[in-house]
Amino acid sequence: MIEKEIDLGMGASAANSAILHGDYDALPGTNKALPNVMAVEMWPKLSQELQDPRRMVAFTVRVKGGLHSLVPVYTRKAFPKPLIPQLAQVLRQVEVPAPVEINQVVLEDALGTGIDVEASRDMPTA
Repeated sequence: MIEKEIDLGMGASAANSAILHGDYDALPGTNKALPNVMAVEMWPKLSQELQDPRRMVAFTVRVKGGLHSLVPVYTRKAFPKPLIPQLAQVLRQVEVPAPVEINQVVLEDALGTGIDVEASRDMPTA
């Protein structure tokens, strides 16, 4: 098989335009219509993922004077995926003094996103 485009599936035939539609070619309530209904319900989440992918980020930061030298931290909300490498660079430079309490904010407004990074466990003083 030879493809006209640089990758498979780049074109669409007249019969298969890959349009997401609202269940008009199968009888409503039938098993054949079910995938269409499910796809329409999933579209807002998929659209959000394609336009602005976000992930929860877990990391460790250094602790000065703590029982252990590192404490686990996480983003309070899902963080923009393209900015995660930059966040990791910033968190590598963070050092918090012991004691650290669970949910203590370790980094406010990370990279100007309005999302805080907080400790996910207590870390007592050594």
